[in-house]
Amino acid sequence: MSIAYHLQLADGTCWQFEADTALTPWLADFASILSLPAAADPPDSSSWTFSVHSTAPSTLSIDSLQWSMYGVNFQLSESEKKVSAVVPASLEGERRIYSMWSMVQPLYRRATLRGGGPLHAALLARHGVGVLIAAPGGTGKTTTFHRFSEPWKKVTDDELLAVNTDSGYVIHPFPTWSRFLLDPGNHRWNVNQMLPLGACFFMQQGEDVQIDRLGQSEAAVLIHQSMRQILRRGWQAAGTAQEKRLKLAAFDSSSELAKQVPCWRLTLPLEGTFSDQIEEVLRREGVWDE
Repeated sequence: MSIAYHLQLADGTCWQFEADTALTPWLADFASILSLPAAADPPDSSSWTFSVHSTAPSTLSIDSLQWSMYGVNFQLSESEKKVSAVVPASLEGERRIYSMWSMVQPLYRRATLRGGGPLHAALLARHGVGVLIAAPGGTGKTTTFHRFSEPWKKVTDDELLAVNTDSGYVIHPFPTWSRFLLDPGNHRWNVNQMLPLGACFFMQQGEDVQIDRLGQSEAAVLIHQSMRQILRRGWQAAGTAQEKRLKLAAFDSSSELAKQVPCWRLTLPLEGTFSDQIEEVLRREGVWDE
């Protein structure tokens, strides 16, 4: 195996990525996109090892779960905390990006089973607190994200991972993979970055700015919809039993997140400013202290 890379999640889960010689350039590019540092030490017993191979491993764990996604064959051994992926070394262009896109699914799966999960949402930061703007694809979420300006920090505009910790939910930004398909280039995300999740806003278009607090039940439904938009790419691939398990876990995660994190419906016109109104709501609700 070549040089390994390290991903540490806020819930204590540690992932170490490694690859065989043929896929060293592939892994280096993947690690660069996610801003993963080189692993200084071998993984300990609490770490998950994610190995990328150009040919199928000769042995399988007896409890190995297997599935395929975007041309990549996965094997997961939960008892040994190991994930193995077989990636054709000849992949180029869009197929290469899709193979990298599929690599985050085992991470999302694990986080969902631990009470968190991925969300289709934009992530902003203010006063060291993460604020989500969520909406179905094609309804203006990314445009709204870019309408924020300093002192708001724009972290990521499409995909993120919420992890459940003893002190509340923490967010990690993840890549907008579709950006590579539209504009190949040196796009980077720091997935080791951690932000406490302070609030969620579910956006819709309207004539005037309006911010309405959501009850837990409605918030849970909207969170679940956002989570499903990401998880459904991979949960069918592992079979009916695993799909059912992940669907139940996603439902539980959505309900718990709605209990812990305040959520609002955000109605916005196509033009004009609105960040002052959001800041006033968050200040009044005690999401941050100034």
